Amino acid sequence: MVRNIFNNQKGVSLVELLVAMSVFTIMMLSATGIFQYIIEGQRSALAAQNTQESLRYVMEIFAKQIRSAERDLTGVCNNVPDADVFATDGNELNFKYVNSLDESECLKYYLNGETLMVDKYDVASGIPYSAAVTPDKIRVTSLRFIAVDNALSQPRVTINLDAEAIGKQMHKQSLKLQTTISSRLYD
Repeated sequence: MVRNIFNNQKGVSLVELLVAMSVFTIMMLSATGIFQYIIEGQRSALAAQNTQESLRYVMEIFAKQIRSAERDLTGVCNNVPDADVFATDGNELNFKYVNSLDESECLKYYLNGETLMVDKYDVASGIPYSAAVTPDKIRVTSLRFIAVDNALSQPRVTINLDAEAIGKQMHKQSLKLQTTISSRLYD
């Protein structure tokens, strides 16, 4: 009886075992590759989203301050010609800004390497201040200002900005922004 049980059992041949292992290996490699591709796609999407959010914040700061710009009739801002709202050479933007506390500040926006910077000079206290506007994970590759400040139209600034997320080459997300912001100053 015991001998009968051993004779009726069939085993797996070596060829069948190799085929099964090969099919399993191919399926696992395919699944791993697809999973890795999805993860890389998600990382690229997150990099793009972070770049957009960071630049949206920068543009909100620009908009708030440019809309509150006023003519420098007193000449306190050295880089702004008397009676002008904005001064630019294309690479930097200078203007007098009135903050929420109704205090005047002289502002200068410029590109320092690959970081957007702002220099502030508080007119009342005489204290200068310099800070980065863009976060460390954002690289600004190009920045250009075009200011229109004449008697025929409302003062406005056009900002052209190219930026990208810092990281692996495959996760870099370049973004080009152009916006025009008008001052609320009505003459």
